[in-house]
Amino acid sequence: METLSELALEVSRLINDSDDCNSEYNFTRWSRNELIHYAKDAITMIAMLYPKKFSKPSTVPLVKGTVQTLPDGCVLMTKLLGIADESGAISSVTPSGDDRLGALFTNECSKSLSSLYNIESYSIEETSDTIFYVKPPVPASALPLDVTVICSSPPVNIGNDYEVPAWMHNLIIEWMQYRAYSSEDESTYSSETAKMHLEHFYSIIANYKQAEIMMMGASRRGAVNAVAQSQS
Repeated sequence: METLSELALEVSRLINDSDDCNSEYNFTRWSRNELIHYAKDAITMIAMLYPKKFSKPSTVPLVKGTVQTLPDGCVLMTKLLGIADESGAISSVTPSGDDRLGALFTNECSKSLSSLYNIESYSIEETSDTIFYVKPPVPASALPLDVTVICSSPPVNIGNDYEVPAWMHNLIIEWMQYRAYSSEDESTYSSETAKMHLEHFYSIIANYKQAEIMMMGASRRGAVNAVAQSQS
């Protein structure tokens, strides 16, 4: 994997005016620091548009009542998995919305959880990225209690030696070129070129998401068919 510093050199060779990519011309139009700044900006933008790629399990200590708060660094909660028992097994929890696939499976873990409290459903606050609700409300007698959620946690304090994952490589390159050419707004060529790279950036993300939807659809159909066959 390339670091941001190495990626800046690659982009410098793409956007300078040297036909032979002679190192003499590196960073003549945009400095290395400028290009690295564009790369960091790209990562922030990608995280906003594609939060799922930055998601991971996170533990949240519950508090008394219905209103719960996500920990620092978790900018977006996408799912609540449940409460872990002594063995580490996590019960599945149905969101307030429709979860047809989840309804096909029996929750085997729920019986092993404490009889004092269990989450039946949850919902995410529409006007806040840090608040979610659980039902029934958490009683004080059940605390302390932790719940596992899936959170989107984009990288912070990104250094020049940050190694770029392969799937982000082309996205960052397109965004860096978009930002670079956008800085030359007096040039019609630069304006059109910037627009082209921005379109490529959004197109790549759209293709990623479309491929993901197709793969998830195939996986869900396979799971439904498997359940149907087991019940026949």
